[in-house]
Amino acid sequence: MRKVNFEFNTTEAFMVYDLILNTYETLKKNKDKGYKLYEPLLKTIEEQYPSLKEHREIVKTID
Repeated sequence: MRKVNFEFNTTEAFMVYDLILNTYETLKKNKDKGYKLYEPLLKTIEEQYPSLKEHREIVKTID
C-alpha cells in the first residue's frame, strides 16, 4: 500500500475526515462490504491528524 501525505489546513482536513467517516459508518450500518475499503484510509488520516478524532467527538457532543 502506498503512503499518502495529506496537505490540508485543519478545517479542510476535518471536513474530508468527517465525510470519509460518515461514508464508512453508513456503509457499515447498511452491511455493505465496501466499508472495508475505507478502513486503511481512515487509519492513515487518524495517524497523521490525531486531533481530528477528538475534534469530531466534540462536534458530535455539541450537536
